[in-house]
Amino acid sequence: MDTIAFVSGLRQQALLLGDYNAYRQLCSRRLAKLRKRLGRATDPKKKDVKSAPKVTVEELNSDPTYAHLYLFSSERAWAHAMYMKSFNTDTSEPPTRATRDHIRSRLTKSLHYATELSNLYLSPLATSITDKDILEVTAYAATLSGALCFEKSAWEDALKEFSLAKVVYDTLILEQEKGADIYKEFLTSSVEPSIKYSAYQVGIPRNTDIGPLARHFFPRERGDGGRVLQIVEKRNPEALSASAAAGGVASVDEMEGVEKTTRVDSVSWRGRTAAIEDTDLAVSLGVAQAAEKELYAKFEGAEERKHTPEDFDAVLLAWQESVDEAKKAIDKATSEGLSAADQRLQKLQLVFTYVNYNLIGWRIGRNRVLAKDIESGASGRKEKKARKTKTGEIIPAPVVSSSTVEQGKLKELLVLYDAILQSIDQINELPGVAADEDFGTELLAKKAFFSALRCSTIAASHTATNTRNALALYNRALEYINKSLNSLPAPTSSAPARSHIQTLSIDSNEAHALKASLEGSVARYRALIQLQDYAAKTSNAKSPVAAPPVIDNLGRYSEKVDFGRLVPLPPKVDAVPLKPIFFDVAWNFVAYPGEEKTVEVAEEQKADEGRPAKKGGFLGGLFGR
Repeated sequence: MDTIAFVSGLRQQALLLGDYNAYRQLCSRRLAKLRKRLGRATDPKKKDVKSAPKVTVEELNSDPTYAHLYLFSSERAWAHAMYMKSFNTDTSEPPTRATRDHIRSRLTKSLHYATELSNLYLSPLATSITDKDILEVTAYAATLSGALCFEKSAWEDALKEFSLAKVVYDTLILEQEKGADIYKEFLTSSVEPSIKYSAYQVGIPRNTDIGPLARHFFPRERGDGGRVLQIVEKRNPEALSASAAAGGVASVDEMEGVEKTTRVDSVSWRGRTAAIEDTDLAVSLGVAQAAEKELYAKFEGAEERKHTPEDFDAVLLAWQESVDEAKKAIDKATSEGLSAADQRLQKLQLVFTYVNYNLIGWRIGRNRVLAKDIESGASGRKEKKARKTKTGEIIPAPVVSSSTVEQGKLKELLVLYDAILQSIDQINELPGVAADEDFGTELLAKKAFFSALRCSTIAASHTATNTRNALALYNRALEYINKSLNSLPAPTSSAPARSHIQTLSIDSNEAHALKASLEGSVARYRALIQLQDYAAKTSNAKSPVAAPPVIDNLGRYSEKVDFGRLVPLPPKVDAVPLKPIFFDVAWNFVAYPGEEKTVEVAEEQKADEGRPAKKGGFLGGLFGR
């Protein structure tokens, strides 16, 4: 009989009814009818009612309908548990202890019926039962067992049971073309989400695929004597040994790197400790710290091996995931109405600052590795070679001057140092950083160190064109490094024995080496400027500038006259004044001949102005009379 198809049909009716309690009543009615038809009904009027006898293997061989007795009973208990869970989900109050115990007891009863049916199917006397029937009832019982472990918070046991169901369903899907949708529905609706959540609770990284997880946690030793394992390997030989392309089955060898990550219960930073209650955040922090340990172990004692930017990718990805989880936890707490003074929100803010500081520190470390590669010329730049066209014509490679290449490197360095300074500014904006004065002073010292590197990079670009600008920039860089050294520890006598990875930490030996280099650059370019000034004065004394001709300086008295330069020879073409313009300022004060009449007219006008004006009437005023 098709166990999964039968159960799927029943649960589809539960969806139509819309209530688990109605589904429970449906199972009760059908169970009563089936018992009556099979002659197993009990008389409710009798006080001493004995339990119905168990189904035997002979009865199951004669009529497969006897298996429905266990399935109806199991589904009825399961529906009761789901009804109680949905009832508590609708209310805001958490379920009481008695309710949780009642849910577990219903799931235990449901698992009991499923286990009895599975034992009947696994009996060697059950001749009518096929391997497919055994796999289906095993997957059904494993799903119920996983749900019970889920309620008990036994996450590793739940992961094993759901992994068993996942492997069995995958095997059934690979064999059947028709009816595979029912198995896929069970996988996507309950099995795979439960595997993911159980893996998070156990402490497995969330980027691990479900297929390898199921293969890794498949319970090979069970109470069936290995019967289910034999059937799985018989029907799907690649299930637990090699990857199957069609079903997405992964081998056990691929799971050798999957280890349970230690959950981080608390973090300590700058003398403060915060407990972590969010599970996803605790797991992501454990993954990030494990990635850090793996990177440190990779370079432990490897003095000759250089760090590459790709080595930081896994650590950066892990810390970025922790930042995202911390942000989700803060948003969730804020949506619940927690105030800024709440202790829980303050702890989350501390964790948020901690994970962001680590993320920014590793990002700065990656940029420093890139900067070292550029400075050492190991940036991977390859010279272009001559290429040949289809017609056979050879095009020579473009010639790039060394100065162009050097300027390109300096621009790349400048971009990296700008990014580092911006990252340090982001740390200053994190919660709680502004209130820590000692930490603020330390950040200022580190910022001054990288500012000195930035100024020295800009100064290097001016060395070939403007020596005075280069000297000014080197001097500014020296001022920055002097400020930085005031807050950095004193240099040690020897460097550390093993190659260590630098993030935001600054080695004092490196800082003092940079100061010595800048002092040498300042002295060097100061001497160069002095030599340039002395060379300019010497050249002026040897070749004095010729004095201008005497004709051009006639307005200036000079005791020494160079008779050899009275006029410029050969003469130059110059502009000569032509048609000068005279301004007669006495024009209005001189009586010129022929202007007597104009004077008389002006006198008459003055006399008329002194006479009184004639008064006219209304009409005269209109016509101007």
